Amino acid sequence: MAFVCSERCWSWTEDLGQFAQDYVVLEPDLEQAWSNSAAQPEHRRQFTKVLEQYQQHLQAYLDHPTGMTLPDTLQTSSHLVSLAVRLDHDIRDASGHIWYHSGTILDPLQVIHYHRKLCFFNQDSSVQRQWLVNTCADPVHAIWVMEQGAFRTWAEQQTRHVYFDQYGYLAHRFSIRHLPAVVYQDGRRMRVDEVLP
Repeated sequence: MAFVCSERCWSWTEDLGQFAQDYVVLEPDLEQAWSNSAAQPEHRRQFTKVLEQYQQHLQAYLDHPTGMTLPDTLQTSSHLVSLAVRLDHDIRDASGHIWYHSGTILDPLQVIHYHRKLCFFNQDSSVQRQWLVNTCADPVHAIWVMEQGAFRTWAEQQTRHVYFDQYGYLAHRFSIRHLPAVVYQDGRRMRVDEVLP
């Protein structure tokens, strides 16, 4: 057993014994194997090719990440979403004291007031981009959340923060079925308005 510490620290180890027979490891040293492999031109070419493919894949993902494909809003609609959760286990502090018992319902909107609105849109739609600029212009009270589109290119052109809803997590959480949509607090729930652009 080993313990590494960069500052002054106190530690101990305990010999737990031997549970099975030990065998000599017949593998070459990993560092030496990498050095030998890297020294061979064919391996260097293969590694460089794999690295370039990975970089291209990463750049493509950054340019157009995986979002949620949602249709355009054809008819305005509105619904409420609760952020309350029922605990399925006790929440304890470091000393074991129970702060919240299993079955307790916690609602963050009882404690805080969320004064901003989330504006969900599809960047691939020029109509929705225009709606976004007209409706959610205030950078203090409106947060832009992109569901689809060329994220990196478009975000770099903006003078404000733009967020991307990876894999549609927020759209799913707020039960958004059409874009564009605006989410804001309404009492102790969040109101989701799917609007015409």
